[in-house]
Amino acid sequence: MSDVTVGVAFTAQESAAIRGDFAILSRTVRGGKPLVYLDSGATSQKPRQMLDAERAFYEQHNAAVHRGAHQLAEEATDAFEGARETVARFIGAQPREVVFTKNATEALNLVAYSFSNAAGAGAMDGVDPALAARFAHEFNLSFPDLADVAPKLDRVRAACRDIGRDPATLVLSTALVLVAGRDDAEVDRRAAAIGRDAVEVRAAGLAGTPTAIVDRLGILAELGITRVYLQVLDLHDLDHLELVASEVAPQLS
Repeated sequence: MSDVTVGVAFTAQESAAIRGDFAILSRTVRGGKPLVYLDSGATSQKPRQMLDAERAFYEQHNAAVHRGAHQLAEEATDAFEGARETVARFIGAQPREVVFTKNATEALNLVAYSFSNAAGAGAMDGVDPALAARFAHEFNLSFPDLADVAPKLDRVRAACRDIGRDPATLVLSTALVLVAGRDDAEVDRRAAAIGRDAVEVRAAGLAGTPTAIVDRLGILAELGITRVYLQVLDLHDLDHLELVASEVAPQLS
């Protein structure tokens, strides 16, 4: 890739050189506008150098890494471990400290389960609140069964008190699937459109009429939840968003 200095703001010339490494950024979108890609957290674009290296590997060296004694396997293993050493030098680590994973989600889960295993088998429920109490600004319950919210919040508050932290300094949040409808039939239709069972979404999500949703948010607030992330799965249903904006949002203070 282009030679740049890490940690220094790029000049216009450097930015253009880096952009030139990504063929996809030469295309235009929506009325001839140059592509500006901001979704790297979900899928990153690949520079020519990476695509060229992958193609060369598959055409010349493709074999199982660490699982063969023939020449191709040796070459594949050397390339794999060479990449580990390159990454280690770049981030200032030892090669043995670099672990390759499929994506960021797997990497974060690996770290979380490593803490869990260090605390003993089956300790995940107890370790998460302890880690949040000591290190986190926010404790998030992602798509929980609503009956589990109160006891889990009680555990993280207790973990805060155990280390002398005021539980009020920890933001308590949750993420829930949102399915709103003007009546039960509309809720059922929207649930079916995203491949979910309406009964299940009502029990473990934020589903129902605007009044029912506001009431559920009120219950969560009484439990101590101060932030709710709403997952909308059908992005083509603009009427759904309009319903939430016009009949749910104004009732929230």
